[in-house]
Amino acid sequence: IADSIEKGRKFYSVEFFPPHTIEGARGLMNRMDRMANLQPKPDFLDVTWTLDSGKRTMEMLVAAKALCAVDVQMHLTCTGITKAMANDLLSEAVDAGVRSILALRGDAEPGQDTWSPTPGGLYN
Repeated sequence: IADSIEKGRKFYSVEFFPPHTIEGARGLMNRMDRMANLQPKPDFLDVTWTLDSGKRTMEMLVAAKALCAVDVQMHLTCTGITKAMANDLLSEAVDAGVRSILALRGDAEPGQDTWSPTPGGLYN
């Protein structure tokens, strides 16, 4: 991204959410592969992590990095997680070779109108 900005080159990325089924995972990998072969190629593929997605996000990031030959980014939504959970997820990402991480506070938890911090979690 920094290289693209420095060179004044337009760029884009593609965001995916991890599927809930094996069939969905196969379909997503096919879609990622097609997206990675677009011209111009996306600078990276982004896979969103939520409390609901858990390990599926990391599995998709590792698979996309290996199969699609593009950079990947973990999009970490911090709603509902503690600092300890965030640290564990970041360590797991680094261990998996994921070096680009976008960490955001996230939206209000399901059923809530406003966002509120998780006890032991992040506050902004």
